[in-house]
Amino acid sequence: MKDIKFIIIYLMLIANFFACNAKIIKQKDKMQISKLVYIDGSGNTYNITTDSISYIPITPEMSSSGFYNGGSEKHNLINKADYQNLIVLFDSIFKDKKIQIQNRIKTSGVLVRYSADNTSEEIIIAKSEKQMHLEDYLKRLLSE
Repeated sequence: MKDIKFIIIYLMLIANFFACNAKIIKQKDKMQISKLVYIDGSGNTYNITTDSISYIPITPEMSSSGFYNGGSEKHNLINKADYQNLIVLFDSIFKDKKIQIQNRIKTSGVLVRYSADNTSEEIIIAKSEKQMHLEDYLKRLLSE
């Protein structure tokens, strides 16, 4: 009976060890994200680093119609809390397989996460509530 209790306690400790390590690995992965990029449905690009956000608009020469103008280029500083909020928002979108699509279409968005070693992960998302929420948040950060 003592052997069974010992084995159960031992297995629980091992399970707890792996659960704690999985949390630490996830936290390290989040901390290693060095840059986020979002390309909206019109092709305008938002570049986000740990302390800044930049908006690079499409010009009429770059647009498929030859007329669309994404406005003027903008740059702004952001704080660590806003950057962490964006990481969480990106993570939420990356995990939401229901809004992810295989091919880029009008109104779809592209999200890219760059890690500290400059590897990247990219998804395409269909027009959705999460996409609108992300765009609203990015525009707010540029207007502050």
